[in-house]
Amino acid sequence: SSSLGVVPYFDILTHVSGQKLTENEGDIVNLIKENEVTVLGLFNYASRQARNVEVIPRRGWGGDDHHGLLGLLIRHGTYHNADLQCVHILEVYPGSPAATAGLQPFDDYMLGTSRIVFKGYEELDHFLNQFDNK
Repeated sequence: SSSLGVVPYFDILTHVSGQKLTENEGDIVNLIKENEVTVLGLFNYASRQARNVEVIPRRGWGGDDHHGLLGLLIRHGTYHNADLQCVHILEVYPGSPAATAGLQPFDDYMLGTSRIVFKGYEELDHFLNQFDNK
């Protein structure tokens, strides 16, 4: 997926080979065919730009087979209010771990980890409390 330029969390899959996706999760599975050129329609929520990328779904692409034909992890949902399902960085204190990591106030967002999506400050707080005093 990285060679396609797919941006995790911000790219939203809107259609597959010209077919608009619906609420039915099975649509994606039915539209993606192994070893056939497939056009993925993506909408980037951050830039508000739409684009198409071509991919040939296949097994044996070098990753684990449980990652499917595309090598992507897809979460079915809607993008309405997607900007509310993250934590916006508003201030970064000098000398802090956030400053060392290069986080920028007002420009950066915390979306989650590979295991959890931060839908708000409560999820972030709960996640961070796991590491308190460690």
